[in-house]
Amino acid sequence: MGDFEIKDGVLIKYIGHNRYVVVPEGTIAIGDSAFKDNESIISVELPSSLRRINQLAFARCINLSSINLPDSITEICSSAFSSCYKLILAKKELPKSLIRIEEEAFSNCKLITELVFVSIGARAFFHCELLSKIKLSKAIESISSNAFQFTKMKDVFYNGTIE
Repeated sequence: MGDFEIKDGVLIKYIGHNRYVVVPEGTIAIGDSAFKDNESIISVELPSSLRRINQLAFARCINLSSINLPDSITEICSSAFSSCYKLILAKKELPKSLIRIEEEAFSNCKLITELVFVSIGARAFFHCELLSKIKLSKAIESISSNAFQFTKMKDVFYNGTIE
């Protein structure tokens, strides 16, 4: 399928050289290391069919600055966006469908400043040096160790009950 190697709905590898990438509709997962170390991409538009971003999918895409997380996504695996230094998420509020963010998912994403989410894995936002505000969903189940280590966390908003 042109610039994409896709098997059973999983984008296995991006083989193109475009700066602005539109992942084909019907893709349900971005495979392990599919875009890893790609220095060309600046922007990625993900399809509404996407459910999962696997480990290291966009790791060390050092020029990736913009990506949308569709409302269909349920999981972002470990180190998926690790060391995407220029990354800014299209929306501050993460999709309500997102139920799992694994360890180091956004580690070293230095330009993320504010987020709203439900569950966070260990070191998920490690070294996101500008992250200063979070909003926790009433449905928050867990925040693992060092999830926000080396951030500028000042404000945490939560309107549920602590058990």
